[in-house]
Amino acid sequence: MDGSTYAEQEVHRSKNNRFIAHVVDDRFQAPCGPLHLGEAIHELRPWATSRHRGAR
Repeated sequence: MDGSTYAEQEVHRSKNNRFIAHVVDDRFQAPCGPLHLGEAIHELRPWATSRHRGAR
């Protein structure tokens, strides 16, 4: 599903407590602090699922 949209998520709780998720060139990117991998995956799953459904 080329061109799928994703509303950028950006949270800065402190210098080492941050989370940013966005799509660039049809690729999901989520740079985050060391304790936020779960949050990044939580954001990735619906985006990836919607892309998969659109490809059918």
